[in-house]
Amino acid sequence: MVHGNHEGFSHLQTLIPTVVPDAILDIHQLPTVDSGGFIRYLPSGFCCRTASDKIVGGIGGIEREQRRSEYHDMAYLDQSAIKRFLNNPTMDLLITHQGPSSIQGEGGSDSLQKLLNANRMRCWCHGHSIHRPEIVDAGPSQQTRVVPLEDATFAKFTGEPGRGCIAAIDFESPVEPPRVEMIDLQNWYNYRKQHWLVLDKHRLVCPDLMPFVG
Repeated sequence: MVHGNHEGFSHLQTLIPTVVPDAILDIHQLPTVDSGGFIRYLPSGFCCRTASDKIVGGIGGIEREQRRSEYHDMAYLDQSAIKRFLNNPTMDLLITHQGPSSIQGEGGSDSLQKLLNANRMRCWCHGHSIHRPEIVDAGPSQQTRVVPLEDATFAKFTGEPGRGCIAAIDFESPVEPPRVEMIDLQNWYNYRKQHWLVLDKHRLVCPDLMPFVG
């Protein structure tokens, strides 16, 4: 995961090394954010290598001064991370919170647009403000497949999780950019909000994890 602009930054700050490593990390070297050790955090400017030998880079946060709210400093794009990726070899996948401005307009980032213009990745997944939800090929020679991922929460679909939030990317496909398929979870109705356990007004436990709650 990469961080957005609404996160537990006090916790995430403790997970980030003081120096960005020059080497590409093995994915298992990334810190985990949850107590079960399932979700790994990709700090801004870091790259990792997956088990299938794919290079993944991450940049969290949003363009500064696009929102009137005052966020934690980590909520904004790290310009040094963008510069780092501009000077690094290309990646198979870039994961960012915000998308490039040529795709998402005023909801996108001009700073991140530089990476798209420089042809730094084969595929790019992002969330945040989705003005254009369709998958598009973009960049100077349409070389990057940009995949907007919508909210997985209940915000847009009353009582139901969002649907445009999961994608499968086939990096072994003989065509470029890589083939992308949006995934609809089986038994989607099981994840409606009415089936979740409410611990308090801020914490919800999904149906799969309810048996483990003491």
